[in-house]
Amino acid sequence: MKRSIRTRRSRALCPAAFYTAIFGLSLLALAACDTAVRVDAAIAQNPNLIGSVYIPAIEHILAGFVVLTGGVLLIDYVQKTGAEST
Repeated sequence: MKRSIRTRRSRALCPAAFYTAIFGLSLLALAACDTAVRVDAAIAQNPNLIGSVYIPAIEHILAGFVVLTGGVLLIDYVQKTGAEST
């Protein structure tokens, strides 16, 4: 009877993906702070702008987070499958 040997995959990110995630998250945090300051200034001038300024600003930050997450997962996948094939 042949016994199958399963390799255990690491759940941690590879170093390239980890540093990309750290750098990207710090940039997203900086963008969120910048957006909060700009939205506060815009709403102080005209309180009726909250729907037209605040919601698109949050959408852009969340879209950046989705793109960053996809990129980090793609980098991690390519690094791990490349390491397994060699």
